[in-house]
Amino acid sequence: MSKHRRCSGAYDSMWKMIATCGSDKEASRAEIGFDAFPCGPCAAEADRALKSLAGVTEIVVDPAVRRIAVHFDAERIGIPLILSTLEPFGAKPRVVSVVSRMKGVV
Repeated sequence: MSKHRRCSGAYDSMWKMIATCGSDKEASRAEIGFDAFPCGPCAAEADRALKSLAGVTEIVVDPAVRRIAVHFDAERIGIPLILSTLEPFGAKPRVVSVVSRMKGVV
C-alpha cells in the first residue's frame, strides 16, 4: 500500500487526524472535557504541560465546547497521567472519548 493511499481519507472536521504516515504506528486520541474550562492563561499552561509529556504528539484546544483533544502514543503514555497533568489547571477533567490506534489493527 502506498504512503499516500494509507494517509488519505475523510477526517473529522473538528479534530485533525495525526498519524505517522508510512509506518504501522498511529497515534491514539483522548478527548478530555471540563465542566468549567480553565481561563486563557491556565489553558495555555495546561497546553504546555501536556506537550512536555513524553508520548504526547499534538494538543487541540476547543474552549467553545470546553474540550481538549490529546493525540498520544499509547505505548509511551496513559490517560491517567494525562488527566493528572490537567487537574491543577481548573475544573476536574473527564474523559469524553478515546480512540486507540494499535499496531496491526485497522
